[in-house]
Amino acid sequence: MNTKCMLLNLVLTSTLLGCGSDDISVEGSAEELTDVASAESLLVAATAPGEATDAEAAAAAAAAAFEEAMGACATSDVRGASVTWTLVSCSGASGLATLDGTVTATYRPVSGALEATLVLDITTETGARLHGEADVEYTTAGDSSVLAVSSEIDGAGRRGNETARSGAYTIETDGSCITVDGSWEGSALSWTLVAESFHACRGACPIGTFHRMGRSASTLRFDGSATAILDVEGDTSEIPLRCGS
Repeated sequence: MNTKCMLLNLVLTSTLLGCGSDDISVEGSAEELTDVASAESLLVAATAPGEATDAEAAAAAAAAAFEEAMGACATSDVRGASVTWTLVSCSGASGLATLDGTVTATYRPVSGALEATLVLDITTETGARLHGEADVEYTTAGDSSVLAVSSEIDGAGRRGNETARSGAYTIETDGSCITVDGSWEGSALSWTLVAESFHACRGACPIGTFHRMGRSASTLRFDGSATAILDVEGDTSEIPLRCGS
């Protein structure tokens, strides 16, 4: 496994870039799985509408917040309680791996809370693809938004490995930082990716872990420095990060 070639690029969460693993297993490499899961988390987090509880107000608020997070590369089309964002060579405020495609959110009030169904159709510059849906429940906790997410995403990693998966995770975000806890499971192949207290902020290096379980196990650990540790069944490597600026 050529782990020295990996490079992580962080905005609100991590996106794996670089040459990564030379071992193209049928389960998909840890790098590819973390790549698509983190891109999914970032996009879902960017749809948070803040304190809005009315569906149409939520769509308008989320449209503005998403564009602020992603920059001029993202445009919004708001129609009632729905908003579609179009991303064109979108790298976000801090240099996220380039994204192209669309994200559509349809908001609805449910029992005093706010929910949305998201439809993602995204391609990254590394060749990874995300296509599918996520159901999200939004609540507020002080100045933060808490998102409970259930997702079904098809797609492939940057080397073409199948990454179809179901996700069940939570995101807490205040607009500049994100914390992710939860898991994704392969829909057809036997793997599980677990995010454990993964916390990243703009301009800072992340803290937390991603665990990959399946026919082989690996853990990617972040300690707030510009170096992560990849542990593949006891074989450890230092991974340089692009973060902290």
